[in-house]
Amino acid sequence: MKLDFRRLLPDEIQAKVKVETQTSVMLLLYKDARVDMAILDETVGKMNWQRHHVGVNDNMFCAVDIWDDDKKCWVSKSDAGSESQTEKEKGESSDSFKRACVNWGIGRELYTSPPIWVNVSDSDYSQGQKRRLKTVFSVADIEYDERGNIIYLILEDQKGLNRFTYGKKHGKEVPKKKPLVEIPEVIADSLPDGEIPYDPKDAYNRLCNIKPKEQVNALLKAEHIGNFSDITPAIFKDLLIKLGRAKPVNATDSGLLDGEDIPFGG
Repeated sequence: MKLDFRRLLPDEIQAKVKVETQTSVMLLLYKDARVDMAILDETVGKMNWQRHHVGVNDNMFCAVDIWDDDKKCWVSKSDAGSESQTEKEKGESSDSFKRACVNWGIGRELYTSPPIWVNVSDSDYSQGQKRRLKTVFSVADIEYDERGNIIYLILEDQKGLNRFTYGKKHGKEVPKKKPLVEIPEVIADSLPDGEIPYDPKDAYNRLCNIKPKEQVNALLKAEHIGNFSDITPAIFKDLLIKLGRAKPVNATDSGLLDGEDIPFGG
């Protein structure tokens, strides 16, 4: 039996605070038990693995068995878990399962993580009576070498801001995330041709700031646009023109294309 468990993807890795000071936090990378289940399913098949738990000297052990078709038997690896701060038995059960999966090699690469210290400020905390960290950190990108060691790591907060960088991607400088183009409340008279990087959902929300949502939806329906994700830069420019918030290049003084009316009375 030859198993080849793949490395964890960025969205399969979570980050939790282990140490917290007044100016920084130390984060640990970990995986959820559901990730282990998914990788077992896709690698060995849903019918070719099983788990069972047993208590030994007040410790919860989990054994993960994988069927070896060559030997025609189950091969088992087990480990003990630690109890959760909230639900003791559930926490031990989940933790022992995740540790047993590490024995099989699933997520073992997380043990090669560099120390992750992230600077924090008052904006990262809630403003209530009790000082509580409200910022959530997640893995935006990660790469491994041939031995499974982490060689590149990017962590972001929920706003998409880069909060931690380690290593280089493919030996090159870490590429900077291309920022979204802010769409102002009043669009310039002339809109340039070509691709404009922006978030379609943000574009839809901007349209709703111009006209009521019901009227915007009616316009999208009239233009045979089924979802805000279908709003391309070209369509967005056309909708702005129709809503009277932009003038096409070489347009008349009215700001409209020849023979075009502004929907909903401008």
